[in-house]
Amino acid sequence: MKLLDFDTGGGEFLLSLEHPYANTSATEGYPPNVQLCQERLLLGIDLRECADASRIPFEDESFDIIINRHGDFHPAELNRLLRPGGLFITQQVGSNNDRELVETVLPGTFPPFPHDNFPEQKQAFENAGFDEKVRSRQGYVCIEDGKTVGVLRYNLFWDNAPFCTLLFIDSEYRGRGFGRQLMTHWEEEMKASGCGMVMTSTQVDEDAQHFYRKLGYRDAGGFVVGIPGYEQPMEMIMIKALWILQCNVGLLQQRVACNSFRSGLQWNHGGVLHEHKKRHL
Repeated sequence: MKLLDFDTGGGEFLLSLEHPYANTSATEGYPPNVQLCQERLLLGIDLRECADASRIPFEDESFDIIINRHGDFHPAELNRLLRPGGLFITQQVGSNNDRELVETVLPGTFPPFPHDNFPEQKQAFENAGFDEKVRSRQGYVCIEDGKTVGVLRYNLFWDNAPFCTLLFIDSEYRGRGFGRQLMTHWEEEMKASGCGMVMTSTQVDEDAQHFYRKLGYRDAGGFVVGIPGYEQPMEMIMIKALWILQCNVGLLQQRVACNSFRSGLQWNHGGVLHEHKKRHL
């Protein structure tokens, strides 16, 4: 999972995430902070100097997640950088924050950032194509007591085998079974749709492999990427059978992955829409 922290500041928050450094990138435009990051982020993190939110120096669809804390952002540029189904997470001060206090102390003061409100920003992101980026892939959102605590995203490997490309649980909610619940729900729906196998992957240096094995996934090989700029530890492919077709050919037992998937816009999983197409052998 490729992560970008745009306007990282001094990099303190980014380092606290402990994301694999080979999959982490950051930008900063304030010269003193750039120098600080050059000294602090010497861990394999791809740091690039950038002060223009509309021209971030990375290739199209480079990232699964982009984070931003109180920095400027440009919806069209974020849409360019994110892979299909990617996430943009930002923390901002809205134009109506503490308005009662402002009106009490400085009555009649015009909001300094009048367009920094959710309805206008939501429309800006939709205009930039974010709604299509979400609908063009499949995903689920896990909500606990009204708060989003986890996300699962998947695509189709070989155009027919569901492949989990992202499983993320908020750090405050880890160890409470939400990851297992998301995976189980996804597997049940894939099985109900007729699929006989699901897949995922993880780097060999990540603990996620132990979690997946507990859920019944088994190793199915892997690959190493040595292309400059894309280097990372070996990526391990993991698979799990959802059902087994018994073949009446001697004692042969054949595991079969389905080659069908539904069509049309389906349901809303906590705000994330997904589509399927249908094909039968």
